[in-house]
Amino acid sequence: MNFNKNLNLGSIIATFVYQKFNTKLILLSVIVGMAVSLIMFTQTSDFNFLIFCRFLTGFFQVFVSIFYPVWADTFGTNEKVKTMWLTLLLLCGPIGTLLGYLLGGAIVN
Repeated sequence: MNFNKNLNLGSIIATFVYQKFNTKLILLSVIVGMAVSLIMFTQTSDFNFLIFCRFLTGFFQVFVSIFYPVWADTFGTNEKVKTMWLTLLLLCGPIGTLLGYLLGGAIVN
């Protein structure tokens, strides 16, 4: 199953949402939404509901991911700091995924 559709849908919607509403309110809302969707994910065994929860989690993550470069550019003091922050922020996703798989595999074994 391909979960990249939430990236496309979230990216389209996030553009308009960031233009219309306060950024702090948006980020707070999507972080709460992401936490709720992850809690719902852990509380069910229905496959269709699991897919729905995963869709919601990915949808909410798009809003945070889109804001990363804006945050680094806004609060970085110079180009070197901006580049360092952007690099670290872009590495967090793949490293977190890798560590999650390693930890999950270690727990299961």
